[in-house]
This record gives sequence, structure tokens and C-alpha cells, in this order.
Amino acid sequence: MRATKRLVRILVVAAAICWVGIVGRTVFASWRLDHAGTVWGAGTPVLDFEWLVRLPGADARFSRLVHASSPAARIYGACGLYLSGSERLRASIDALSNDDSEVLVLYGCIGSTEKVKDFVRDVPGHCEHLRPEQSSDVRSEIRLLTGFNPWPDPA
Repeated sequence: MRATKRLVRILVVAAAICWVGIVGRTVFASWRLDHAGTVWGAGTPVLDFEWLVRLPGADARFSRLVHASSPAARIYGACGLYLSGSERLRASIDALSNDDSEVLVLYGCIGSTEKVKDFVRDVPGHCEHLRPEQSSDVRSEIRLLTGFNPWPDPA
């Protein structure tokens, strides 16, 4: 009896730790994307994006990002709505199609400044490589830049 109670307590504590970890990761990922300074490249914003796009409620999070203060966050929001197949995507693209803000877009180690309105003209072309089934590491950057995949994915 005592062993069962102890096991139940351990399981409850473990579940609480996991829950706090997931909620904390989601809150911080949302905050960091909201304040992102660049689009793509390596590092935290892409990892945060990949985390958020997999979670339930992605539509609401990404719809909020479309109206964020950071131009990079607005682009991440449009990409998230595209990848989640949201009905809100068309309205987001319409809202961003007049946005003259400039954002630094990194493709690997190559960077260029683009206007948000120019970026959202081809959301599928810019955002498809962020699909969760694909990798957003160096291989994706090379595929994006060249159209060539030097390391085919295993079948």
C-alpha cells in the first residue's frame, strides 16, 4: 500500500514537471518569436517556430504574430498560418501586403534585406522548408538556395 502511494506521488510529480516544461517552452518560444530580429538562419527563432507549429492552437498563436511589432515575427506568423493550413492565411497576407517594413532574411550565412510585402507575395515558396517533417538545418538551407539536395533523406 505504501509503495503504491509513493509510486503515485512520483508519477504525479513527474507529470507536473513535464507539464511545467512544456508550458514554459511554449511561453518562451512565443515570446522569442514575437521579438525575433531576423527570419530563418540558424538558432533560436527557427527552433521556436518548429516547436510552436507542432502544438495545438497554432492558428491563434501565429495569427497573433502577424500583428506583432517585429517584421520578422509577422513573417513567422504568416508562415505558421500557411503550414497549419489555416483559413486565416488569406487575411494575413492581405494585411501584410501593404507592409513596407524591412526585415533581414538569412539563407545560411547569406543575408539580404527584404520588405515584408515582397516576402508575403510567395509565402509557400519561402515557408515550405519549415514544414515539421523537414529539417531546417544546413541541408534545408542548401536545398532552398540551390534546389539541390546533397544529402538525400533516407527512404
